Amino acid sequence: MTSFKWKIAQKLEISWWKRYLSNKDVITYEEWKRNYWNSFLKHTEPFFDVNRIENALDAGCGPAGINMVLNCHVDAIDPLMNAYGQLEHFQYTKQSNVEYLSAEIENFKSGKSYDLVCCLNVINHVKNIIVSLKNLYRLTKPNGYILLSIDAHNYSLLKYLFRLIPGDALHPHQYDLIEYKNMLESVGFKLIGEKKIKSELIFDYHLLIAKKEL
Repeated sequence: MTSFKWKIAQKLEISWWKRYLSNKDVITYEEWKRNYWNSFLKHTEPFFDVNRIENALDAGCGPAGINMVLNCHVDAIDPLMNAYGQLEHFQYTKQSNVEYLSAEIENFKSGKSYDLVCCLNVINHVKNIIVSLKNLYRLTKPNGYILLSIDAHNYSLLKYLFRLIPGDALHPHQYDLIEYKNMLESVGFKLIGEKKIKSELIFDYHLLIAKKEL
């Protein structure tokens, strides 16, 4: 994806958050989001115990990411972190066990690797999906896990039309579930579980759970 197209998508992203949060009560929204993430984590229970995770990466965390409910040290990164800092809601969702960093997934470097990497509703926002997934693989500990959630196209025709128009400027990348799974495994992860979380007409929302094996 071109840098120009990505910058447009980023501007639309922060505009979307400002508009979305403008009529949300701060305390009510924080409580709702915590409940959402705790329910989301129940999908991982057959695969690993989240309470045994010692450190995690929330890649593309947004202003109210899964870092809100992880009981370990978390590095939370997002290229829009400075902009999120201006949002009142972000001040209420910040956690003392989380280090918030302004960084792109493609080039984020850390002196450590992570038991758990979360990239939730994010990978179709990045400049380069394969470069991003390769970096997330590098950042994952051996025998560590990645949670990848995506909106996946249900119809090939619409997928190609959205790529041409584009029909969804907030999400510069348009793929179906098989393509996302293939990309995840192409960088070295082993897919160990998947869950359809929400069904819609054009996209279904899926969670992929994968492992970095020794």
